[in-house]
Amino acid sequence: MMSLAIVLIDKIDMPNFLCHTCNKLLPDTDCKVFQNRVFCPVCQQEMRLAQQEDVQISEPVSSETMTTVETQLNRGGDHPSTVVDDVILACQTALSKNSLDPSALLNITKRYLSLNQFEDAHRYYNRLVALNEKSEELDTLTRLIQSDSVKEKWLRSELKKCEQFLEREQFPNAKKALSVAMKIDGEHIKTLQCAASFYQLSNDPKSTLIYLRKLSELTPNDPFLYMNIAQIYLELNHVEKAERALKKATQYDNKKQCLDDIKLLLAECKKRA
Repeated sequence: MMSLAIVLIDKIDMPNFLCHTCNKLLPDTDCKVFQNRVFCPVCQQEMRLAQQEDVQISEPVSSETMTTVETQLNRGGDHPSTVVDDVILACQTALSKNSLDPSALLNITKRYLSLNQFEDAHRYYNRLVALNEKSEELDTLTRLIQSDSVKEKWLRSELKKCEQFLEREQFPNAKKALSVAMKIDGEHIKTLQCAASFYQLSNDPKSTLIYLRKLSELTPNDPFLYMNIAQIYLELNHVEKAERALKKATQYDNKKQCLDDIKLLLAECKKRA
């Protein structure tokens, strides 16, 4: 396992945009813009391949609002991102007329799920569930949205956003993404690693230590982890605790990957003793 510390990238070299679907950072030359939304070339191609599937799952919100959308979905040459956006806009139009329209809530939830926009999907799903209406379609959607695969995708998406925001030193945005990840699975090892990195880069050693300790319970044989713990203890001037952490790092460093760093930290401990 690699060290939790994140190498900050020079801001000058950082891309300027995030793909609306996968949240990948993009340079200007790779951006595909539609209705003020940015897509990367890969997601654009995936949406093109998924067009046929969209045709099959498309269900009319109402005969009036969805007629145009259904026509577009069955027309092979239309741009996939345009089709998906039109479906969402049609659902939003229906909801503006009737905020309790179950068909519109069901369809817009599906659409956001297909785009991996999980937060939006859950927002509309919760409104749908609040109607207390029972249907086979809702049961199917519930099984899907609560499935481990969807939760894992959502978690990966939020953690990726957090890491990207940290690289750009956008700490408020990183904290928001981390908060969502914590709600999805606050005990997942990747969530804990991201939390430790966030608080370490936010200069909050006490909070960092909380998550490093949790990680040590899940990965007790990781020498890099104990080195991080020792560094935090040194920041807090807890020299004896730092030395104990370094002993564990030495114990589990079977490949001698951390030997030089451990020696440097032990020397620092002796200076402060």
